[in-house]
Amino acid sequence: MKEVIIGPNTWAAENLNTANFRNGDSIDEITNQEEWFKFIESETPGWCYYNFDQENEKYGKIYNFYAVIDDRGLAPSGWKIPSNSDWDEFIESIGENNADLIKDTSGWWEDENGTNQSGFSALPGGYNYNGDFCFEGAIAMWWSMEEFTKFKAYVDFDNEPEPLFIYPEDTHGYKIHRGINEEKISITCNGYYIRCLKGKSIKYFRSSSTFL
Repeated sequence: MKEVIIGPNTWAAENLNTANFRNGDSIDEITNQEEWFKFIESETPGWCYYNFDQENEKYGKIYNFYAVIDDRGLAPSGWKIPSNSDWDEFIESIGENNADLIKDTSGWWEDENGTNQSGFSALPGGYNYNGDFCFEGAIAMWWSMEEFTKFKAYVDFDNEPEPLFIYPEDTHGYKIHRGINEEKISITCNGYYIRCLKGKSIKYFRSSSTFL
């Protein structure tokens, strides 16, 4: 996996693109919207390409919630899925108004490409929002991983995984942000990319219910 140092941490320089858990077990591909909802309803790990189209493999794979939290581990050995605080440290190192430093030099809408001075090489692969694909060319978005003692479906509680995303602001260009889903759509229905960070993995517990 390509690496880049940003602040005090070593990050992957590309989105995760594996179809296997750390122990070698395969993760099923989701090939259409009907399957996406079946996987969510059955709490089955899965992945897809943007628009269910292999031509979008350049962005890496979009993973559903249940692939992220599976005990078998999605990040390769020696790597982890970043936590909220990891992403906060990332923003502090880069600066929320310095999105151009992590945006790739091609692929963004309307000549909004970045300088990629950091080497992070963020591509605008959009995301899966409740079964629909959104904002290819305009937004990059990655999962966050938090340690829980209780599972709740909606995003209005403490320690919710709050994905990091790069998005356009009308008057201030692109910004880096980690925030809450204001529409209160269950995060379990969404799919995002994964950008791994070197470090020890954390486990998701749920109840029976050198740059800069």
